[in-house]
Amino acid sequence: MRATLDNVGTLFNEDLIPEEPLLQEMWGVGIYCWDALKDQINIERDKRQTMYYMDNFEAFYKRIEQYISEKKLKRVTLY
Repeated sequence: MRATLDNVGTLFNEDLIPEEPLLQEMWGVGIYCWDALKDQINIERDKRQTMYYMDNFEAFYKRIEQYISEKKLKRVTLY
């Protein structure tokens, strides 16, 4: 799933897919997956000695955070 969301993040960050429909449909999934995977992603970044691992997924997540704040949506959580 993280590779898929990194690919979606790449398309999103390069303006290759429309922002509003993507955020409307994926904001909950994006937050839920980031929360579940962020620790593992950071472990992989340490192992690989690079901060670029899954950076498009992280940028997409940060944009989702802005979106839910702008729209005053309730943030989904794992716990």
